[in-house]
Amino acid sequence: MATETIGTLDYNEIVFPKLGIDLHVNSTAFSIGGLDIQWYGILITLGLVLAMIYAFTQVKKYGLNPDRGDPEKSYHFEIVCASMGKAQQIQKIMRCFALDAKIVSRKKSFVVYLKEGAQIVDVLNVMEAHQSLMELENIRILKDMRNTVNRKVNCETANINKTVSAAVKQIDDIRYIEETKGLDKLPEGLKDMALTRLTYPEASLKELGALLQNPVGKSGVNHRLRKLSEMAEEIRAKQGGTL
Repeated sequence: MATETIGTLDYNEIVFPKLGIDLHVNSTAFSIGGLDIQWYGILITLGLVLAMIYAFTQVKKYGLNPDRGDPEKSYHFEIVCASMGKAQQIQKIMRCFALDAKIVSRKKSFVVYLKEGAQIVDVLNVMEAHQSLMELENIRILKDMRNTVNRKVNCETANINKTVSAAVKQIDDIRYIEETKGLDKLPEGLKDMALTRLTYPEASLKELGALLQNPVGKSGVNHRLRKLSEMAEEIRAKQGGTL
């Protein structure tokens, strides 16, 4: 696979010599507002999702429950004793291994318990309950993976929403300038930027820069759009509001 430049956009060349196939794939899959969604990002996300799906289809074969809560908050280890004396004895032994065991009374019993996932792993290791230890660790790994994926998806969604909102505001500012001052009165660079944004509302900053009469980079596009936004705000301030 090789990378080449066609015009001002980067393309990846994928070649299958024996099959006679030569493909040119744009590294950007699509754009939302000013955000470029790259193919490698889509493939990484797809890989994580497929790995999660596979893991959850296999986990029940090992007697694990993938629907348990967060190990650090929901897991619970307890030993039920008939008397307070036995409960305190067990608590003392557990604390010798730096385990923060606590006691609570429940009806006619006394329960020695641990709440933190890491300490439950430690006590299972001390007890040499290795099979239960491995089951618990597998569930914790699956939960951690799912939480990581969820955090990344939420972060990407927030970034996309932010970018789309910025693009909508840019177009609103340009139309406001067009309806009040007129785009013909703008400097040539800003006029070109305004018309290009109106013509290509879904283009990314990189694509907008390539579509200008005199192409510029993403930083140049961002600078011009910011100048247009500031100009719109100045007109609004002078006129006392929006149209």
